[in-house]
Amino acid sequence: TAPPRATFSIAPDFNERISSLTNVVILVDFSVSRASISKQDYYCIEESQRAELLAAETVQEELRNRQYPGCAILTPFIGTFLRDPTNTYDVAEKSGDPSQKLAAPFRTDTNVQTNEEFKQGLLQTMACASYAFGTNNPPPADMDQLSRELLPFVTKNTGADAVLVVVGYGRIVTEGKQFTKGLATGLATAVLTLGLFSVVSMDVPYIETWTVLVDLRDGKVLWSNATFTKNFDPTTNNYLAFWAHPQFHDLPAMPTSSSPTQSPPPPPLSPTP
Repeated sequence: TAPPRATFSIAPDFNERISSLTNVVILVDFSVSRASISKQDYYCIEESQRAELLAAETVQEELRNRQYPGCAILTPFIGTFLRDPTNTYDVAEKSGDPSQKLAAPFRTDTNVQTNEEFKQGLLQTMACASYAFGTNNPPPADMDQLSRELLPFVTKNTGADAVLVVVGYGRIVTEGKQFTKGLATGLATAVLTLGLFSVVSMDVPYIETWTVLVDLRDGKVLWSNATFTKNFDPTTNNYLAFWAHPQFHDLPAMPTSSSPTQSPPPPPLSPTP
């Protein structure tokens, strides 16, 4: 059974489009905050990285089980969807370490940091994907114009013709703070012109996930889903099966050789001069 707050959409021409895919790359960004009785809540780099890698490996297995080609993993950022030029966050390297004020994303891979076009392409794609699941925002049908202009740089640097974007926001709560205070909605500004999206805050462990499969050839969103699960630690293996089942239950497998004749791929996008 899917947990509360599940959202799902699929393109009408999904089967025709995925039949011509040759390489799907998995782009994952997880941010984990930690609630504490003795100090201000903060984001933890080490725990975010662990949750990110666990989720990425689980997603890779889900795609491979469905016979998707490629399935290389990219985890270049931590905290992308929290980007807000007017805000900084309390961030610690490890649980219990002193925190410092940092702007999001809190960590960027060196190889991506030195490739500005690739970095901006990834950042914009993730921002557009996560914004689509904000309050009152319908599931996306296409990437916005700015994202479509940057998608060719993602293809150029990965060789992929599709990307599965997985954005997760998790929270670890010590037992002393696990009392119910209700839901509060915090607003964070999405990058560039993407507006506002919501972040759920509550005093129980949880993870909120947005997943979007994008055709890099023209920016069409082929499949998307959003789930919210609570009462487990997103940095442990214990939650993965429970999280992955509702997140990917409705993602179809690649068509088999006995499927109808494949449609030709859409013409590729070109970078704006």
